[in-house]
Amino acid sequence: MKKYKKIIYVLIGLALAFWIGFRINSIYQESKRQVFNSARRAALPVETMIAHRQTNFLREPVFVKNNRAFIASSRINKFRAGQSIGNGRIISVANQLDLDTGMYLVKTSGVRDGDNFTLQTYTGFFIPEYAVNDGKVMVSENGMATIKDVEIIDSDADNILIKSGINDGDIIILSRVESGTMVKTND
Repeated sequence: MKKYKKIIYVLIGLALAFWIGFRINSIYQESKRQVFNSARRAALPVETMIAHRQTNFLREPVFVKNNRAFIASSRINKFRAGQSIGNGRIISVANQLDLDTGMYLVKTSGVRDGDNFTLQTYTGFFIPEYAVNDGKVMVSENGMATIKDVEIIDSDADNILIKSGINDGDIIILSRVESGTMVKTND
């Protein structure tokens, strides 16, 4: 009788050891498939837009008082005589600094005092400013987020004008994601 009990205990112990080994191997195999097989990973849903070369406007803010505005040297190339500003026009743009203010004088006609904008017409890709980071744009290529270097022409408070680096039809990712992330676009 003792001999049979011993055999039963050994068989139960072997069955338990086999079952534990089987479960550990199953968990390892499933974990390996999910971690290392990118095709099985769930794609991250992201907001996107389709890149299209177009002609559009960038807005340049300017504060006008008594039909005069003072513009910093870094922005003076965005203003020219005849350009629309608010409800009037720019009459002249000084070609020398005003020594009292250290800025360029822009004279206007018919412009109300206060904040106004000029509109500059450009042709290129207009991308929201938050989607461009240090001259790089994230695009979706075959469902994977990929970084593209772009050449920036100009910008305003809302958009960045891109000259090159992306093509018509590229899917621009507007959400923040890491390069190499599987993404699900909203197209």
